[in-house]
Amino acid sequence: IDGAAEEIADAHNYPNIRLMTVSMNESSTPLRNLIQIDEPWSKANNSSVGSHTPWTYFSAVCWLFGKSIYKARRTPIGLVATDWGGTVIKAWSSPEALAHCGVHETDDQQEFHKELLKDVPDRDRYRLQGPKNNSVLWNSMIHPLLGMTIYGAIWYQGESDSGGAPRNIYNCTFPTMIKDWRGNWNRASNGQTSATFPFGFVQLAPYHPSPGSTSGFSDIRWHQTADRGYVPNPDMPNVFMAVAVDLPDFNSTYG
Repeated sequence: IDGAAEEIADAHNYPNIRLMTVSMNESSTPLRNLIQIDEPWSKANNSSVGSHTPWTYFSAVCWLFGKSIYKARRTPIGLVATDWGGTVIKAWSSPEALAHCGVHETDDQQEFHKELLKDVPDRDRYRLQGPKNNSVLWNSMIHPLLGMTIYGAIWYQGESDSGGAPRNIYNCTFPTMIKDWRGNWNRASNGQTSATFPFGFVQLAPYHPSPGSTSGFSDIRWHQTADRGYVPNPDMPNVFMAVAVDLPDFNSTYG
């Protein structure tokens, strides 16, 4: 991110922000406990927010958003980063949510994903080549957290769903996943987590890898709102969006 060094150096000024990073693992069955934690609960500082070693790297989006909330509210806050770059939405969705949208096990996006990764340095590529199979990250990186009381979630995904047939049903899989997460978290936490907790997402950027190409991003942008063009809406209540379609770098998947 722009100003990364300054952000990392400034992190120690926010000791009332605590961070935890879930390890990147997958599972074919729902787990009760996390397989591994890359970073246990830690005070925000230059080591816990960012460094050159992957096990202490924290999500930049999560950090910036969480810091913004803290500065507005001035109350202690805990941030949990459970993320894996280059993954598709079906990996983060429960079997029940996928069944609702008629999603079956396929893998027709490999070539498109290779295109997205071609300019990524080798040292960073491993973080962007995540699992593509149904529910494997729901099982290992979401399900074990359901007993934890949370007050909201943010989501930055969609690029890897833009290159194949599954993007045609993102207007179902995305709102259904949100509803499913909320319901499961509410039940597993005995009502401590709201059944309508706030859910935010980043709109896909205006990526154009070649003249005249939209790479499917425009389809996903529309489907991110359940084909309504705005949130919150009747299909996606208490959902908010960080607009990115007006960012200037057409050669970047992040704008």
